[in-house]
Amino acid sequence: MEDTWNLLGRALGAVVTCAVATLKIPRAQVLQGAGVTLLGASSLKAALDIDWSDASAQADALARLLAEVDRVEAWVAAHVPVAEAPPVQAALGALRRVLTQDLEPDPTTGHRRIRRGVAAERTS
Repeated sequence: MEDTWNLLGRALGAVVTCAVATLKIPRAQVLQGAGVTLLGASSLKAALDIDWSDASAQADALARLLAEVDRVEAWVAAHVPVAEAPPVQAALGALRRVLTQDLEPDPTTGHRRIRRGVAAERTS
């Protein structure tokens, strides 16, 4: 089973891939247009390049990743015509399921954090 970081990276990448296929444009154009930097490396964790034992670094990395998720969603909403969007919408739905099942509010900061434990209905 993949960890939350990899699930989020894979789901975000799928949204970009579907947008590329739907619009028939280069992947780099979508990444640049959306302001995405984390999908160009060999893996999401490599792109984040943090000390994974540091909880504060993980929180900052999650905030960075979620900002990129927001930018991709906004880019898709602005550039993918609704009539051509079923594959993109399906990929966005999968991404949102991962966000919902694997993240929870952090009561100490008010930001989102990775959920403790595994949701019973988890997408793997």
